[in-house]
Parts: sequence; C-alpha cells; structure tokens
Amino acid sequence: MLRLVAITLLLLAVFAPAQAGPGNSDCAHWCAANFANPGSDCTSLAAHGGGPCYICGPRKTSPTEQLCDGKCSETSSDAKNCGACGKSCPTGAACQSSSCICTNSNKPPCNGQCPDLNTDNNNCGTCGNVCPAGSTCRSGSCICTNSNKPPCNGHCPDLSSDNNNCGACGNVCPAGSTCRSGSCICTNSNKPPCNGHCPDLSSDNNNCGACGNVCPHGTTCKSGSCVPICTAPEILCGSTCVNPENDNNNCGTCGLVCASPSTCVNGVCSVPSCNGKTCGTFVNCSPGGTLDCQCYTTADGTGFCAHNQLCANLAGCKTNADCGPGSVCAVHSCCTRNVCLPASCGNPARRLMSLAKKHEYRRQAGSGCWTDGC
Repeated sequence: MLRLVAITLLLLAVFAPAQAGPGNSDCAHWCAANFANPGSDCTSLAAHGGGPCYICGPRKTSPTEQLCDGKCSETSSDAKNCGACGKSCPTGAACQSSSCICTNSNKPPCNGQCPDLNTDNNNCGTCGNVCPAGSTCRSGSCICTNSNKPPCNGHCPDLSSDNNNCGACGNVCPAGSTCRSGSCICTNSNKPPCNGHCPDLSSDNNNCGACGNVCPHGTTCKSGSCVPICTAPEILCGSTCVNPENDNNNCGTCGLVCASPSTCVNGVCSVPSCNGKTCGTFVNCSPGGTLDCQCYTTADGTGFCAHNQLCANLAGCKTNADCGPGSVCAVHSCCTRNVCLPASCGNPARRLMSLAKKHEYRRQAGSGCWTDGC
C-alpha cells in the first residue's frame, strides 16, 4: 500500500507540477482507498485537476455528489442513488432534491410505490387513505356511490332514508318524524318538522294548521284552524259560536235549520200548524199519520210535534227553561198539568211502542193518562 501511494504521489509530481503541493496528497490517499486501479481511474485525472477526486472526492464542489459503486453520483437527482448510495426510487418516481418524488402526484412514494392518488381506493388523495365500503376514489376524494357525496363518519349511509343522516351527514330527524327522499317528515302531519319538533297541527295553539301559526287570545285550534272558544250553552258551528237553543239555522245541533215560519225553541223547531192545540183538539202531526205524534202547545201558544207519552213519566214545568234542551213545557195536554215533553217525532217504531205501552198500563192499572188522552 505504501508503495502504491508513493507511485501515485510521483505521478502527481511529474504530470501536474502546477497542482503539486500538500493538497494533492488527499486525492492520492482517496483514490488509492476507493479504486482498484487508482492510477488510471483517478490519480492521473486528479493530476490534471479533474476526475473522481474533484467530482465526488475530497476536492468536490457539490456536497451531494457521492462515490457509489466506484462511480460518482449526484445523489440529489440520481434515481438509483437518491439521497444516499443504493437508495433507488420506485417505478414512476424521480429523484428531486435527494428525495424520491412520484411523477403522477408530485408526492413521495407510498409504501414503495407510486399509486394514482386520484383513483386508488386504498390511497385516495393521500398515502394510506382507504375509501370505506360503498365508496370509490374520484379526483383524490372518496365519494359514496349511493349519494355521490363524501362518506359520513367512515360510512356511506342512505341519505334518502337514514333517520340519523337525512339528506346530509349528521342531520338527525326529530322524534315523530322519518326520513323520506332526503327530508325529515313528521308522521302526524306529513310535513317537515317545526323548530325541531312535530306538533299536532290540528290542535296545537302555537302551530295551528302550519308551523308558527299562533291562535290569538279567545280562540283555540280545532282541525287545524283557530276558532272561537264557546261558553255553554253555545256550541261551535263552523267558525262561529251559536246558541243551539234558539238559533234558527243551528237548532239543537249544527246545520239543523228551522224553515220559516218555524222557530227554534229550546233546541227544537216549532210546528206552526200545531199552535194553540189542547187536549181534545190534538191532531196527528206526523207525515201521513204514520207515527204516534200529536200536536202540543207551550205557554206562549207555540206549537210542537211530539211523540205521545205516559203522563206519569213526565216531569212538571212552568216554562221551557225548566225543561232540558230538546224538550218543551207543554200546557193544556191531557196530563192535567204542565209537563216537559221531548219535542221530536222521527222513529216509526214509536207508534207501535206507544200503543203497546198504553195497552199494558191499562191492563195492569186499569187507567193512566197519556199526553193525548186518558
């Protein structure tokens, strides 16, 4: 070895006297240490101020030039020696600034490869980003195939029907609603929730018929409309409070009209043809005489048509006010006293029932007055 170094130094002295000096010894030592044929491959070139010693050896000017397998390599750009000798860049990558960079993404390799970050489901947008089931990688982002939107918390829910992700990730439908076509719909109204709730729009005074429709004072929500609050004996007919005891258009119940000249008294329509009738002058007032209904009169002379009744079963009275709705205070009947008489005539079977009762009472008691006679 000492002999080899001596020969190298001699050559430097002969061929490059201008370069002679203490500094040439470092090339001689370096060439002898790194080349099998240092004289021809390194030392002779160094004697003229060139060769490996000046490229990647002690006299190099680039700090990233290195001697790799007997050859100088610029490790800042050599794909086979990127950043260090023997560090090879994978297929599809180039060496940039001593680092391997994939040419398709301008990013470092991923697990030794250069996947297409735009389409690779296991490396979507970045190395190791795996798209969840039901999604695919598009332009570097995971997109759910069922919604064409990004995954929601690592899953691909059905945004058209998922109550916890309705229409959008994390949109939870409130109690009483369900997700339909991507919108929360209240099951009790078939409408969207109102301020996060599902009120009963048919009866909620603060949401009557529609969200936020507040019924004013003195009204209440009924069937989705604000209507007046009626006090007895008034009842609600449509959107108006009426007294069914004397309303000719709502007599006894909504919509029952007393045709003129008939009037509504105590919730029943009068029968003008029965005005002034008394015991002994009663006539059958049912259509065609098919029912056991007679004409009766109240204290003010107003006539009514009513079924024949057993006097013993009827309460006494002085005025119509003493009788309940639907009944009148009949005077001058055959009961010898004023009686509360239900003023109605409508069930054909009542005639047969009345006749049967008359026969039974007279068989048992021998007598007994009815409103039309004793």
